[in-house]
Amino acid sequence: MSAFAGIEPRCARGLLGPFIELTRDNALHVRLRADGLADPNRIPMRHALACLEHAIRGSRDPSLGLRAASLLRRDGAGLLDFAVAACATFGESLALMFKYVRLVNEAADYSMEVVGRRAWVTLRSSIALTPAAADYQLAVVLLAMKRRLGTLLGFEARFAHPAPKDLSLYSATLEPARLLFEAAHDAVTFDARVLDVPQRSADPELLAALQPVLDEMAEGLPEAQRLTPRLRTLLIAALPSGSVSADKVARKLGMSRRGLGRHLELEGTTYRAELNELRRQLSLRYLESTQLDLRSIAGLLGYTHTSTFARSFLRAQGETPAAYRLGATVRA
Repeated sequence: MSAFAGIEPRCARGLLGPFIELTRDNALHVRLRADGLADPNRIPMRHALACLEHAIRGSRDPSLGLRAASLLRRDGAGLLDFAVAACATFGESLALMFKYVRLVNEAADYSMEVVGRRAWVTLRSSIALTPAAADYQLAVVLLAMKRRLGTLLGFEARFAHPAPKDLSLYSATLEPARLLFEAAHDAVTFDARVLDVPQRSADPELLAALQPVLDEMAEGLPEAQRLTPRLRTLLIAALPSGSVSADKVARKLGMSRRGLGRHLELEGTTYRAELNELRRQLSLRYLESTQLDLRSIAGLLGYTHTSTFARSFLRAQGETPAAYRLGATVRA
């Protein structure tokens, strides 16, 4: 068995409640009570995704994931919801949410990074998600953020899947966030200063009481075994030398290039997507936070030619590195 193959991840049964409510589909109840479920409150993710696809086929509504996100109960994560609300700032609430998100969805791998003046929240999954499931995941996170802040003004919602023909429901559900599609990963970005916004519901005594309980609950979860974090760490070290071919990186990870591709596919990503996204994030950081010239930045990112870096940046950001740096200076 692969070193990265572990116990099949599960999710809280309550995550499927909105789909049952929307479709009024009794067959979903039957599927959720299928024999072989060791814990009636936690469902294997593959089983949950199959139920979701069943609901979409029955309703003939590909936007069901977005609609369901709006119906998810605010206390759907139980104690975690109370702990998140008790944090002092918005940034602390996100950090806590991501630390314990596997209590709700064992396949979830959420991370937050400040790149320049923007905060990036990246939503990964150890199991590849369908577009509807990805919509549900991203919308649930964004709507939770909106409840904490009161608005999504200045936020960007980045979807990995192509744009649908009709964007009206996306706009209505996530307004006023800007929508982008065919991104490297499902992600949310916003002004990093928002992380310091205080929460009116802050309750340090409640938080201190709940955290030990959450820690104890988390200890009972199977260990997460994902390849992507190891890959990113290796790429960060290898980029300046330019030694980032898939073959070389796979050997350093102790596997073949084909094996690397298979593992990443199971995690819903590709080698090229991870490399491109890491380069994009680092390039933003270097352009905003340093005075390095473009040739030096290109070298740090593993590009042989500055022109190659400039073209890649333009494709990813829609503007040249020089224009982005100038805009960052003006925004400051």
